[in-house]
Parts: sequence; structure tokens; C-alpha cells
Amino acid sequence: TLGNATVSEAMDNLLGPRLIARLLESGYGFDFIDDTAINQLGKVENGVLAVNANRYLIVILPGVERMPVVTLQKLEAFVREGGILIATRRTPSLAPGLMDGETQTDRVREISRRLFEGASVPARFVKDEDRELGQLLPSLIVPDVTLSPPAGDIGFVHRRSTFAEVYFLANTSNEARSIHATFRLEGMTPEWWDPFTGKVYPASVLASPPRATTVALELDPYGSRILVFSKRRQSRAAVARAPRHVPPPLDLSAGWKVTFGSTGRSVFMDRLRSWTDDEETRFFSGEAAYEKTFTVPESLIQPGLEVRLDFGEGTPVPEIHRDNP
Repeated sequence: TLGNATVSEAMDNLLGPRLIARLLESGYGFDFIDDTAINQLGKVENGVLAVNANRYLIVILPGVERMPVVTLQKLEAFVREGGILIATRRTPSLAPGLMDGETQTDRVREISRRLFEGASVPARFVKDEDRELGQLLPSLIVPDVTLSPPAGDIGFVHRRSTFAEVYFLANTSNEARSIHATFRLEGMTPEWWDPFTGKVYPASVLASPPRATTVALELDPYGSRILVFSKRRQSRAAVARAPRHVPPPLDLSAGWKVTFGSTGRSVFMDRLRSWTDDEETRFFSGEAAYEKTFTVPESLIQPGLEVRLDFGEGTPVPEIHRDNP
């Protein structure tokens, strides 16, 4: 209704509620592209739709009904050159605009019939995205990223530069992940790039199957990392070596002194707990200072090792809404 529209609902209406989820779960990244980009910037080159620096092996039409004739003609050329075209839920059947509308619509329907109707047509039609798309895609092309074991809560974005293949990987869950990730690349060296420190770490390559590279992937809860594949050769001085042995964590949960703001009142907490557990601080509002003295072992002080504070799993704070009288 007017005033209650959201971007998520609009995207679901245009793309379908399960299309993006099925693409990511199957190991494929995606971009959005429109008629203008295809017509003005798109070039068909050896089974690839090239749009500036981006190159697409698969084009999906998510429930598209209206499409300019010139766009569908370019997509037909893309298919004839070996590209993969998939229409979901319905095939293009109408041309936009009023000028020559009937004539243009007839041409759209004619091209659609050549592409999608018949026993041996060059394009694919998927009626049910939720059930069929995840099975069809791997049969057409190897996934860009395959996770073992499968992890639907890990997403990625793949970008290509003139010298490298760049992957942004993100863990959307509240649990740490340690899995194997196989990338559809070969003959390139993978490195972890830290955008905050500028450091580069060599990635641990577990296997090199045909036309692929398997890397050990570790992600913190809600964490993300950047993996770069390239053919460049780095000097040893430029690469920050990860430590061979990761020491056990240091438990800091016991023996804290807590001082509550301007009151000056200090308490000793054998185990950290909520302020509301004590009667005297249950309704305290303000700042509190936590103090603890501890010794850092030498095993935690070594080149290439990052030390982080883990505050544990947080507890959601309830929202209270009061109706005005």
C-alpha cells in the first residue's frame, strides 16, 4: 500500500522471492543489468556477454514479460555463440512502448519461440525457480565457488580486474566457520588481503583439481575476508607470514574490578555478570570502568599473529513500546 513499500518487497516482485537465494546456494555470484547496458555496452564475444570489464557466461531473465526487440536479438546472438540464457516463470512476450507496438510484439514472440519453444531449443526455461534452478545451473557450468560442507549463510561477490580475480566472502551467521572453498580458477596464486592493515597473507591451498583451486576458509561470526587470485610474484618481505602454530586462547572472564561512574563504588567480580544481577546496581545508568591485570604469554606475541578480544555471544536487549494515552 502507499507509504508501506519497501525495497525488499519490490525486488521480490521483480525477481521472485527465491531467485537470489538459489543462485548463492548453488555457488554463483550475480550482477543486475538492464536493457540500456545490454544494448549500448554489451558485446557478444565467443559465448560471453561482455559489458565493459564484466564478462557473463549466463544471463537469467527473472519473469521478464516486456523486452525491446533489439535486446532480445542481442541475447539470441549471445546464445548462438554458446552463451547460456535462462528464462524463469515466463518468457518475453511483449514489446514496450506504443509506437509499432503490435509489430514489435510479434517480433518479440517470434524470437522467444525460437529460443524457448520446441524439443531442441538453444535457451532454457525454468518454470519453478525454487525447485529447478539449483539443479539446472550446475549441469550447465561449474559453480564459481563450491563450499564443503555446504554453508548457505556464506555469501560472496566476485570481481575481475586486469591482473586479478577478487572475491569478497562474508559469513552472515553468528557462528565461526571453518570450511573448504573451491574456486573455478587455476594457475593463479591466492592471497588474503586485509584492507584495514594493508597486509597480505598467503592462502592455504588444499588441492588443485582440474580448472579449480581449493582453499582453507575461516570466517569469524559475521566476519568477512578478501581473497585475491593473481599471477604476480611477491618478495618474501612483502608477504606477512601467518604463524604456523596458533596458541590456545587466554581466558579473561574471571577476576575483574568494576567501578561504577561518579559514585566511586567498586566491586570485584569473580565472574563477569550483568549489572542487573546486583540489587545496588540494578537501576544504575552511566559509565563503568573494568580493570584486570594479566600476563600475556610469549606464544601470543609472534609475527603475523593477530590478537582479538572475544566478548562472547551477546544477549538481545528487548524493545519496549508504550502506547500514549
